[in-house]
Amino acid sequence: MILTCIVGSILISIVIIALIPRENSMKLRQQALEWSLITFALSILLLVNLHQEAQFQQIIEFSWVNTIGWFEGSPILFAVDGISIFFIVLSTLLTPICILVSWDSIKFLVKEFIMCLLGIELLL
Repeated sequence: MILTCIVGSILISIVIIALIPRENSMKLRQQALEWSLITFALSILLLVNLHQEAQFQQIIEFSWVNTIGWFEGSPILFAVDGISIFFIVLSTLLTPICILVSWDSIKFLVKEFIMCLLGIELLL
């Protein structure tokens, strides 16, 4: 459930950033920082609730393609184990740090930069 919230919060943040006008760069940065901190807090919650003795937890499965050639019946599966939880926490920690470090250095294409940064966080 928490893993779904993490993925959902990143998707929601990308949509919100996409809806903010490009000229309002301070609002873009603030929203990106707020949503990345929310995602980091959710990943800490995931780390606290993880049982170390179990193999896979927080399993999410999507049956996304049913009729396309060799993809037929291939699900997308997300799961968290004892090692991958640290990579999730690390990537969600690095995103607000990257936003803060780039606060004054990125002057052009701020919206695109932030959306790409959040997209990379989603893929990691």
